[in-house]
Amino acid sequence: MSEMERNRLEREWSSPEVWFDENLENPERPERSVLENLNEGEGTKLIELLEAKVAEVEPGPLKNRYRQLLQEALRGLGDRRLIGDSGKTKPFIQEEYRLRLSGKNLALQARANEISNYSDAISIDNAISATTIDYEKSIAHLVNIGSENHHCFINLKIFNLVLKDGSRKKYLYIADRYVAPPLQGQGAGKQLLLIAERVAKDNACSLIFSRLVPEDPTDLGRLVASTEKLGYQTREDSGFVLSTKKVED
Repeated sequence: MSEMERNRLEREWSSPEVWFDENLENPERPERSVLENLNEGEGTKLIELLEAKVAEVEPGPLKNRYRQLLQEALRGLGDRRLIGDSGKTKPFIQEEYRLRLSGKNLALQARANEISNYSDAISIDNAISATTIDYEKSIAHLVNIGSENHHCFINLKIFNLVLKDGSRKKYLYIADRYVAPPLQGQGAGKQLLLIAERVAKDNACSLIFSRLVPEDPTDLGRLVASTEKLGYQTREDSGFVLSTKKVED
């Protein structure tokens, strides 16, 4: 087989759809090195494909599998696609955050990847529409902060929007938050929200928002109450419970 043919096959095998299909039913940990073959557009497509799957599926084994694949994709792609000549600013995040659980520290690694979907930011602000955003100057990132074994993580979307009238808006969306059963009851969920607030302040975001979806539907009331204790306001929105909090300087 010629080198050209080998390269062609490697490119086909490492396309976003093939990577997704190959790993969905595979119980083994996905091979991250394959992700290195994805170009910038393919990497973004894979992340947004997986993020959409996580968002649309009800809590359960399939959702957790999508979550695992998303974490692997985010870590495999890392920060490499943030380096370029676009002149756009990458988000300010630490390489590591820590949770204190039962007297021990749990290290959470942070990774950021640029995304191209602004729909979540548009949904929170009636003054913003797809036609008012200056896409050449705006930028959005999906930030993953989690443990190596995926037992505890939070996914954040940072939207740095520049509108066509020259005004700017910066929002942080909590896309997903997960704490595995063995780590529950130790304040991990609250600490993850405090990390989100820290990231929002570090990136000068004016608002944090999320849609509250508990792992167990019967826990919604408890989830709402615990979120409100941290200063969030909650309301019904299109069949979901929306939580919002203004970021104080």
